[in-house]
Amino acid sequence: MILRSSSKQISKEIQEKLDLFFADLKTNGISYIGHGIINYQGDHTGYFSNKEWGEFYIQNQFFFHEPILENYEKKTLDLISWKTIKQSNSIIQARTQFTKIISGITLCKSDGEFNSFFNVGFDQDIDLVAYAFFKRDLLLAYFNIFNSYHLSWRKRTSN
Repeated sequence: MILRSSSKQISKEIQEKLDLFFADLKTNGISYIGHGIINYQGDHTGYFSNKEWGEFYIQNQFFFHEPILENYEKKTLDLISWKTIKQSNSIIQARTQFTKIISGITLCKSDGEFNSFFNVGFDQDIDLVAYAFFKRDLLLAYFNIFNSYHLSWRKRTSN
């Protein structure tokens, strides 16, 4: 079970670096990226490519009711399709309203004392299985890049 004790956005410096990588991903049809890291104490930090959504997410403490985490807690998965998440959830509705994304997937990874989540959203309904299969190398490369920047910042600031 993942504890949930705090939630905040990443630093402006890391946000700006990750925004550059998000710009690259947009050329591959991706319209939204979210990247979250949670340590075993339940402290969450998040990157949101849509800054208004990120601020709204943090202010409304959506981390404490995040449906992606609920799916992850049921069974540690490497990939979660957003179609498996209950659409009645107000977080899903709010995210759709802010970001205009209608489908997406989350890649998950456990790295020592941290769990990482790479949320990839699309503003059109696509075949997620085919996209994940044909673009897996791209997705994994960028997931590793986001993890590298975000985790190194977390580890530096936690001391």
